[in-house]
Amino acid sequence: MIRRAAGCLLLFVAVILHAGRAEAIVGDSDDVFGLDGSLRAITAVTGNYDFPLLFGRDNASDGLSQSLLRLTAGGNPLQWLRYEVHFVTEFYFSTLPQQAISGPGLLVPGAGLSRYRALDLSWQPLSEDDVAARLWIDRAALRVSAGPVDITLGRQAVTFGKAYFWNPLDVFLPFDPRQFDRDYKPGVDALRMDIALGDFSGLTFVAAAGRTVGTGGLAGEGDFADLSWRGSAILARAYTNLAGWDVAVQAGKVYGGLGFGAGATGELGPVALRAEAAWFQSLDDTRAESDPDALARPSHLEAVLGLGYHFDFELDLQAEFLYNGSGSGGNLMLGLERALAGTGFHAGRVLSGIV
Repeated sequence: MIRRAAGCLLLFVAVILHAGRAEAIVGDSDDVFGLDGSLRAITAVTGNYDFPLLFGRDNASDGLSQSLLRLTAGGNPLQWLRYEVHFVTEFYFSTLPQQAISGPGLLVPGAGLSRYRALDLSWQPLSEDDVAARLWIDRAALRVSAGPVDITLGRQAVTFGKAYFWNPLDVFLPFDPRQFDRDYKPGVDALRMDIALGDFSGLTFVAAAGRTVGTGGLAGEGDFADLSWRGSAILARAYTNLAGWDVAVQAGKVYGGLGFGAGATGELGPVALRAEAAWFQSLDDTRAESDPDALARPSHLEAVLGLGYHFDFELDLQAEFLYNGSGSGGNLMLGLERALAGTGFHAGRVLSGIV
């Protein structure tokens, strides 16, 4: 049951229209000012397995659709100064019950995200059970460069991790494992400093202001609503290249506790290898709603091992294996609660993926 619930939906049809990067509208973002735009739509039809708790009774199929218009303004007016702002509008329709689509899932996340976002920069002019229209600012950041140091302030995409499907090191709004449209990662409200120590070595420091979120992964409405130390993060990361292997280690305060992790990627002959592992030390004694005897955010290990091989006939095969320590070995609702709140990737503990 855990394995089936982790997949949640069987995807029959998925269409992405104009899935490429944004097209230039006015100016050039590598100059003083540029405005780009992209329009895309994701449509899916699902076949639901027999699980009334998620899909309701006698509900064999559903449909969902998301249309997104993204306008990206940015520029590099001075050699040491760069800025970017992303405005996103969304029209969303779904016949699925709310409990079956909680979390990012197949669709592009954005307006509903709260973790590591101190400001509520979203508006929802239409909200019904099966249809919604939303607008939000996904990124708004300013970067200043001085020699080997870059300092970025504002809502920005922060990406750590070397794996494909699951990224234990990527603590700042990682992509959902089921999400296939990954052109734009959501931004977090943070101050970031990057220090280059060489061509392949450096240090990164990130301080992100965050809010306490509920079991569904959402905080209260309004700027700084539920802003807390528990919901914020201060993280340090070091990376380098050793004997042809890219290696990284990181440690710091993350949502609800302390995080420690390491990752590496390289090649052994024709096989590409990548590995990540992260330990979460919980400082949060909040009890789970589905099981009062269990913690909502327990201390746990997440680890992933990935393999890749390129065939001569232009086929790439990638496989990954995940140990998800926050998953529940037998309590489905507990595992789902933790996954929806962002504590883990899935309801289950051991998963694999291949593409």
